[in-house]
Amino acid sequence: MMKRLMTSVAAVIAVSGCGNGNLPGSSSTTTSNESRAAQSQALPDGVLQQIADLRKELGLRSDLVYVGTLYRDPASLSAITSGARTGDLTVTAAEQAKLKQRVLLQELAVDLAPTAIALAGERFAGVTLDTEPGGDTVLRVRLTGEADEAFEGRLLGAAPTDLRTLIQVAYVPNSLADLRSLQVRLAQQLETNGDAALRIVASEVDERANVVVLFAEGDVAGLQAFVAHTNLAGQVRVEAFGAANVNLLGYDKADLLPQGVIEGGLQLDRLRNGQDDGRCSTGFAVRGPNADFVLTAGHCYHQGTQYLQGGKEVGDVADHVLGPDFDVMLLDTSRSRITNGGVHRTTDDWAAAITGVVAADADVPGSIVCQAGPASNGTTGGLVAGGRCGVIQSRFHDPGARYSASFRRASYVAEPGDSGAPVWMDRSAGGLAEGLVMGCLAPVSVGADGATVCEAGGAAPACRCRPGFQLFSHLPTVLNAFELTLDPY
Repeated sequence: MMKRLMTSVAAVIAVSGCGNGNLPGSSSTTTSNESRAAQSQALPDGVLQQIADLRKELGLRSDLVYVGTLYRDPASLSAITSGARTGDLTVTAAEQAKLKQRVLLQELAVDLAPTAIALAGERFAGVTLDTEPGGDTVLRVRLTGEADEAFEGRLLGAAPTDLRTLIQVAYVPNSLADLRSLQVRLAQQLETNGDAALRIVASEVDERANVVVLFAEGDVAGLQAFVAHTNLAGQVRVEAFGAANVNLLGYDKADLLPQGVIEGGLQLDRLRNGQDDGRCSTGFAVRGPNADFVLTAGHCYHQGTQYLQGGKEVGDVADHVLGPDFDVMLLDTSRSRITNGGVHRTTDDWAAAITGVVAADADVPGSIVCQAGPASNGTTGGLVAGGRCGVIQSRFHDPGARYSASFRRASYVAEPGDSGAPVWMDRSAGGLAEGLVMGCLAPVSVGADGATVCEAGGAAPACRCRPGFQLFSHLPTVLNAFELTLDPY
């Protein structure tokens, strides 16, 4: 019951040294579906809103009437600026300049984050790319304690002169280490609470808000009221999870490349006992000490399944892991295929230049990332505008169950069949490999109409994940665990 879960939270408070509040009475909430805004006929249902949301996150004008004018003519879709550094958006010249500045800050964040961690020590509370009210992007480093001019001076000294005015230091109450520790303790207590009235679906660290977020279903208001009456109020935020999500397990992008080359973002067909067993996506090509591999999602593994691309077998399963820290499968390509470290996006754009791997935990919330799954990117160059790119929402998302807080959550769109696809961060000198599409987790899904119940792996577009709730495995964690290196492009 509700009180049992509250007692679990109280146990964490006691460990944290926080005071107990009074247990409130249980109360119920109802969730209504938001009405959909009018969509441009030039785009698939829902994509215009996705584009508007991404534009807002990037500090660009985002009202639907204005965004609709950019996409009113279907022919204008062919003029979409290529490359993830524009988020695959139709943009004006002024907006293009603003996005280029954001990419420069995104590149700086990758280099500056390790410096900030080293200088701040235990006081470090995160680095994020934030959009200001006027639309400008700033790189914000968070630190606990009082203002520290020496820290600020050394931090700015490590940055290029022309970007220093766009770097800010904010002082917050909770260190990143404390928030991550609290997240783990809450997850351990709440996973086994046995409360039928309330379910904690997932948790994550919100570095911008400097809190741990609990995503809940059921008596969300009761848990919110309880947290508000404890000293956790400044450390924890409770959100309604809303419509449940669907596992991504199936899809479309099937041509065999010349010489049997295999690279990221291709359709991976599963054949089990001679029968179609669904689809996934090829991920990054990698090299181990004794063999070459192509990665995909671990949840795509079924015993006795063959994995084919373009009708040609990819290779044997060398290993597969589903939790707690990542969702990955390794297919040994040494005897069957030639690997290419690029990312196949569409048939008109053979590969994105992936020139390296982002350093472990050097990506920051607000960074633009894109995924190359064939289900959402199409098999014939039919890129869904604004869909494959989004921003990192959290670096420490815990989907619950068998998993840990090692997953990234991002706002790009993915469809059933994109599982295992490459996720990368673009930059002016070539992309950085970021991770592998995991999808979104929940046992049952509510369809796009808000009523249709979809089984896990249901066909797109009837079953979609909650917007902004896509998860991916962090590639550096995978490479380190299996002693792999990225196959050079």
